[in-house]
Amino acid sequence: MSVSILTLENYANATACMDQGGSADYCLHHSGSVIGWLNKTSIDYDFHMAEGCADYVSVFTSSTTVTVKPNVSVTYNPASKPTGACVA
Repeated sequence: MSVSILTLENYANATACMDQGGSADYCLHHSGSVIGWLNKTSIDYDFHMAEGCADYVSVFTSSTTVTVKPNVSVTYNPASKPTGACVA
């Protein structure tokens, strides 16, 4: 599977790509992203840019059938100032 973390602007670009005939599997991972992993079976990553910014979505795609077994934990850790895409 492929996984990308997108800003809402990246997501809008990806949907425009799909509106023009691109596949979701391609457009969601090649129209800009904060970080992404292509064709992986396992990902171990801590994402901190959303601690002061609600401008992110994660997308999971695969060109074949996959089973996802998430091992996700969340720690409440609000930032004292804007982070990531929310920094002016």
